[in-house]
Amino acid sequence: MKIKRNPEFSPLPDSYIDYISKRFDNTEKILHETYGVFRLDIKKRKRLLKSLKKGIDILKVHEEILKTHRSTKERLKDYEKIYEAITKEAGELESVLDISAGINPVSLVYSKQPSEYIATELAQDDVNFLNKYFKIMKINGIAIQADLLNVKKFPKTKICFLFKVLDNLETLKRNESKNLLKKIPAEYIIVSFPKITISGKKLNTKRLIWFNKIVKSKKLLETKNEIFFIINNKKEL
Repeated sequence: MKIKRNPEFSPLPDSYIDYISKRFDNTEKILHETYGVFRLDIKKRKRLLKSLKKGIDILKVHEEILKTHRSTKERLKDYEKIYEAITKEAGELESVLDISAGINPVSLVYSKQPSEYIATELAQDDVNFLNKYFKIMKINGIAIQADLLNVKKFPKTKICFLFKVLDNLETLKRNESKNLLKKIPAEYIIVSFPKITISGKKLNTKRLIWFNKIVKSKKLLETKNEIFFIINNKKEL
């Protein structure tokens, strides 16, 4: 594929690029907004992973890794508050499914480690990175390559993270969020939305109408860049 000559898109599966190219005229723009824009410094991320093996300045290295991804960088100062809000409503994390995780599992340094952590990501090199991280930090976790448009079911966990996922999913396929939520057998689903989209649109009541129509949720937390909601036991799906 010619488009994969661009380093920004080379990690993406051919099937995903093919899906975008058949449905959108502005293929590179969509790929950038749904994937490329979030990855800030992949080479640095790999170097920092090696630093973790040395066991020096663990917290500092974690912070630097989290800065290599747009979403986790924005969330960096709020992670303790986010995990506190989640555990207050849902109890201890215990088991977690983190869908389209990016490098969010690295933020476990700010939380009590769950007994099981399953992360999904679109690109295989992100999956490889997370599995190396889990191994280095001795976390009972696994990362799996998954295209959300093709996943038939997810493993059962107590909590599921859907951080900044649904907005992108609706861009790719209208009304797909409802289908995705039905596939998640978690007791609690934590959904977040960016307060300002990549295209510059501010989050408002109108922008969330579709979400409020498909599920009843409770506002969990609002940070500078993000709003979090909790769906309890999927009773309203």
